[in-house]
Amino acid sequence: MEEKLRSLRNAMDETVLKGNHFSEEHKIKIRSAAKHPHKIHRFQWFPQLLTVVFFIGCIVFITDLTKQFQLGNSGTKIEEQKNNDGNWEVTPTFSIQLESPDGKFEAPFRGIHGKVAFIDTEFTPNTQVKTRWFFWGKELKEVNKENFKLIGIQKGTGVEKLLIDSKSWEVTNQMYKDTETKTILGAQSSQHTVISLPSVGLWRLDAYIGDKHYGSIVIEVKAAE
Repeated sequence: MEEKLRSLRNAMDETVLKGNHFSEEHKIKIRSAAKHPHKIHRFQWFPQLLTVVFFIGCIVFITDLTKQFQLGNSGTKIEEQKNNDGNWEVTPTFSIQLESPDGKFEAPFRGIHGKVAFIDTEFTPNTQVKTRWFFWGKELKEVNKENFKLIGIQKGTGVEKLLIDSKSWEVTNQMYKDTETKTILGAQSSQHTVISLPSVGLWRLDAYIGDKHYGSIVIEVKAAE
């Protein structure tokens, strides 16, 4: 090492550095540099580290933003599908002839004959409407173990409301069995109900007994005149 320093000193004497004095501190620094020619200053890596951290942060942020966007779109599509699935045309009515003390008359029903239907009536917002529901099915009895559940879903808004959750099955009076509406319809089960819908528009009424879906009936709730 001393030989190298002497050579360096002789070389410097031939340059503009001739006459400069190297202290012991200078010699120590030169020796250290000679022993560790590739040693990097402890803080030289810091800018590179900041760049890497920033890059990773950007990737995480963009990934999270993309997931939120996809979830938002997925939720919107599911909600739109929920609001618009199926046929939103008002379910037509059918009539059967009934008999009263005043004579025979045509009684209108809205629904699907042979599955589920109710005695037709007008619906206006926030008005208690009385009607009677009828169900058909070989598995049904007059009195069923499961409840009758009616769920209303409004088109467009997706508002969903539980309208009925009842076990009030009706038992036919045997004295009037032949003229009873349920007998004439050929239905197995029936319930008298009172329901109310909150706003105007098309509503789909999904009828269940227990977990089984017996049918959907679309009605229109009209503004009160």
